[in-house]
Amino acid sequence: MSPSYFSAAIPEPFRILGLSLKPLSLGRYRLLRRFECAFVAEEEAAAGVSDLLLGGVICSMRVDEFLEKAGAASQGRLQREIRRWGRRVCPWAWISAVPLVGKWWRKHHAFDALEKMALFRRYLDEGSVVPKYWEEEGGGRSSGAHWAQSVEVVLRGELGWTAEEINEAPLSKALADYFRWAENKGLVRLMTAEEVAYVEERERDARNGEQPTASNQHPIGGDNGA
Repeated sequence: MSPSYFSAAIPEPFRILGLSLKPLSLGRYRLLRRFECAFVAEEEAAAGVSDLLLGGVICSMRVDEFLEKAGAASQGRLQREIRRWGRRVCPWAWISAVPLVGKWWRKHHAFDALEKMALFRRYLDEGSVVPKYWEEEGGGRSSGAHWAQSVEVVLRGELGWTAEEINEAPLSKALADYFRWAENKGLVRLMTAEEVAYVEERERDARNGEQPTASNQHPIGGDNGA
């Protein structure tokens, strides 16, 4: 079995702004989309510090814990939870607005927002790696369903995943299992290690802006089809 499968099943841990993030999962991705976190927007969107705080709150909790504390239908409670966490992350942030000392305080004590947002983006990218594959003949039909729904339907209906696994298991493992099922159905063929190395070398060398030959579009912020 490919070593990348084990990395997908047990991803590297991330810690951002003092919070230990749980693995990105289908359930946490759904919450990020539901509460309009710009980091996972599929259209053009600029993520800011508020999106980082929202993403950190969601991804540091179990899905059921987040829904219990914030309330899926209560934006007011959600915003209060985010502000409360923001005060824990930076309890003395009000000093930054004080004349004269504010600039000094920001330089020596404020966190680097751009650095933390880049780290959160890396958490999302590494947590949603799509296995490289070739589309087999007749396997390229597109669907109007969102890719997350397509993946969940297969995982639950064909592979027996439970609601708990959908909510908490790493998304990277969910995608690995989904594409293995697709390969068994003759829809795709997963690349060998040698093919992956070849394609990655071609992608590094490519400078003409053409699309790579591999079918491995990234789901987050990308195409809806699955």
